Amino acid sequence: MNKKKWLFLSVFLFVASVVFTFLVKTFDVRPVGPEGSLVGFASLNSSVHEFLGENPAFGTVTDVFLGMAFLSVPIFLFIGLYQLFKEKSLKKVEKSLFVLGAFYCLVALVFVLFEHFVVNFRPILMDGVLEPSYPSSHTLLSICLAFSASIEASLLLEDSRKKSLVWTFSWVVALIIVVGRLISGVHWTTDILGGVLISATLLSFFKFALAFLPEKS
Repeated sequence: MNKKKWLFLSVFLFVASVVFTFLVKTFDVRPVGPEGSLVGFASLNSSVHEFLGENPAFGTVTDVFLGMAFLSVPIFLFIGLYQLFKEKSLKKVEKSLFVLGAFYCLVALVFVLFEHFVVNFRPILMDGVLEPSYPSSHTLLSICLAFSASIEASLLLEDSRKKSLVWTFSWVVALIIVVGRLISGVHWTTDILGGVLISATLLSFFKFALAFLPEKS
């Protein structure tokens, strides 16, 4: 996919994310959350939450898998530092690693943004306190970290089997966390959907940025 197509997809997903977030904030908003907290898509969210209930064990599982996704950060940092130490020049470090670092910063910025811009609150109290719920941070972070790692590994690795293993692992991590967060009962359905949509947007911009790098011969 060329730069124009990645740009089109990135803009499309960005607009879709903004529209969906706006709808979560404004459509069918009713006090169905704990302590009468307002929730968008109230009928859908409350119905799914009542059907699935609360399953704390799944929350623990998703915490473990998110930790596994986070391992990609120090791994690529080590690769970058190794190349810098070996070649004694920043110019010899893979350019895609710099793009990956910028992507990590963008993901962190989005995470902080939604910690302050509260769309809705969790369907349960966490230690007796209402916490922001949209988007699901586990979903957002796991998808961004897992699939950016797969994209970066595809650029750095030559062995197709190793590439396939990384992609398979990324899908497993992402699916377990997405499904696990929903079943655990700590998020509304729209929190999960928002996390998937926003992370897809960020990854699309990541691919768009990588498209500017020269292809390896």
